[in-house]
Amino acid sequence: MITPQYFPIRIAALIDSFDQPQDVYRHMTPQFWRCNDIEFQIGVLRDNQPIDITNFQAIHLAIKALQADGSPPSGQQANLMIGSDSNLQNISLTDWKNGNQQHATIRFSAEESAIAAGNYWMSIWAMTSDEPSKILTLTAGHIRVLENGGLSLSAPEPQALYYDAETCDARYLSQNTDINTLVDFDTFRESLDLGTMAGQDADDVSISGHVDITSGSIEQITALSVANGGTGASTASAAFQNLSPLTTKGDLLTSDGSSNDQRLPLGTQGQVLTVNISKTQGLEWLSHPWQIIAQHTVTESCDGVDFIEVFDASKFRHYKLSIQNNTRSPVDAQMWLMLGTSEQEPSPWLTTAANYRWQTFDIRGKTTRAESTADIGECPYFPLGNSTVSYRSSGGLFHLNIDIWNDGIAGHSVAVAAIAHYIWLSGNTQDSGMGHYWGTYLNSGSTTVDSLRLQCASNNYITGGIYSLYGIE
Repeated sequence: MITPQYFPIRIAALIDSFDQPQDVYRHMTPQFWRCNDIEFQIGVLRDNQPIDITNFQAIHLAIKALQADGSPPSGQQANLMIGSDSNLQNISLTDWKNGNQQHATIRFSAEESAIAAGNYWMSIWAMTSDEPSKILTLTAGHIRVLENGGLSLSAPEPQALYYDAETCDARYLSQNTDINTLVDFDTFRESLDLGTMAGQDADDVSISGHVDITSGSIEQITALSVANGGTGASTASAAFQNLSPLTTKGDLLTSDGSSNDQRLPLGTQGQVLTVNISKTQGLEWLSHPWQIIAQHTVTESCDGVDFIEVFDASKFRHYKLSIQNNTRSPVDAQMWLMLGTSEQEPSPWLTTAANYRWQTFDIRGKTTRAESTADIGECPYFPLGNSTVSYRSSGGLFHLNIDIWNDGIAGHSVAVAAIAHYIWLSGNTQDSGMGHYWGTYLNSGSTTVDSLRLQCASNNYITGGIYSLYGIE
């Protein structure tokens, strides 16, 4: 059996709206009988869900009289009832709905609620535990006080926190009193920390010590140096910070040539600083005529080296792929270059053999060898070396520089030209070699080529090397 001790008023504070606070129990504007012990049960909700109030220090509730025209009270009006709860708790939606728990409980005694019957304004707000603390209004609106029909408790008398006229005259100066007429001017001046300037003539003032000037001006005085706070700082480094126009990481300070300092904002990633006397700052950030786009270092065996979505026609149409110290397993495995598109799923690689047209030319020692698509038929890649093993790097390091021309337009062909340098090994025999490999991807499928892949011939592996892709222009 429930034994009531307070008249309960359960308030839902909906912080995502400006709705009138509602009494959850009665589904109406909150009201209570005057001269009753009252308990406000407050829940703070957003989207009808209790919020986390971990950062709330306390929740406050105040009731004020409405203005004469019935509008909400001003901030200066006195509180007729005010209370708070600092023993807050987080709650679940179930506990809120069944009435078991609430975020805050604020109680008023019968004497505290003994205000005249009528309509009033109720405000509920929270103080956060931040430094400094913040005030958050949770809800506000009308509340009605009803006549209880019998109990006649009167509102508590105000505390005597005031002075009568006689006491005020004895303790304080009259509004228009001349400060120099005080019986003990020096004592009064020192008690207010006025300094000696307070008793000096206006046309003959001597200043010593520290002086703060917040308005007006001082004439015929030597300008303060930076080190003495002429910029609102006490050190040269702090004064520079106060005057500096720089606002963002990487900003530069320049001059416009007319004794005016100028801020040059930071450029974008990869840009370089360039002289341009037509600009106000005399400088500007421009895109580098070349930049590295991606780099892979291989130290363990892998099926291939992939460069996904690296071609960007808005920046470059000419690219260079640098291959340093390439090794393979087996050592005589042929290298392939394959193009791709991110538009294609699940694999981006373009393997229609009829689109690849190529030619190769190798020199090893005094021997040469050439091949083309016509010699061995179509294949879905560009071969970086002849198909015959004896005309490929066999055990020695393989170095290539590959130029790629791709304007990024769907349906346009992609051109490839490579120069290779290598050492051919066979027992104690070593031969230097070089090769020219070039070709065209016809792009009959009218796709946008944006990726490339390096791999060895089927079932072979790349085992080492550094692979760097550059945008040239």
